[in-house]
Amino acid sequence: MLSLSLLGACSNSNSNDKSSSSSIKSEKKATSSKAASSSVSPTSSKEELKAAISTPMTKENYQNLEDGLLEAANVDDIHDHSATMQGKLNKFNAKANNILKKKISKKDLHKEKKFLTSSDYQKFKEYSNNLDDYLSALYDYAVKYQSNTPVINDDKTSQSTKDDYQKELDQFKSKFDNAKEKWSNSYDSIMNS
Repeated sequence: MLSLSLLGACSNSNSNDKSSSSSIKSEKKATSSKAASSSVSPTSSKEELKAAISTPMTKENYQNLEDGLLEAANVDDIHDHSATMQGKLNKFNAKANNILKKKISKKDLHKEKKFLTSSDYQKFKEYSNNLDDYLSALYDYAVKYQSNTPVINDDKTSQSTKDDYQKELDQFKSKFDNAKEKWSNSYDSIMNS
């Protein structure tokens, strides 16, 4: 009986040593991750933040994508039965899906952490969220524009139906405009800091 209680005590001692050891490792990891972001100079962090948001695409590039998508959305698939219609729709769909691929992935977001101060990393996360909202709202608006505009422009559509379609389209446009403004302000704030 005594040997069993001794074994139990030794076992508890080993598990305490193990938990103590893992606790020390956790503290070291936490300290090293804090040290990584606190060891970054504010100047190099600001430069890295500017590069992180403008290197994949500049603001002008996003505007060009937006313009191209909205131009491609001018497809009247209700009334145009020409042989080129399917090609126009495919072009629009490809451009729309491409917009969503421009979002910053969580992996890319996390990669920047070691090069930014904690404050700049928070700005980058906020920028990433604003960019995601803008691109999603652009996608939604373009799809709604493509589907609603032919109905709105159709002389055979009743005025009440036109009004309903226009109201729906205006709601998507408003959401898009707000998201774009928020993203644009975020971009400018970082680039001008």
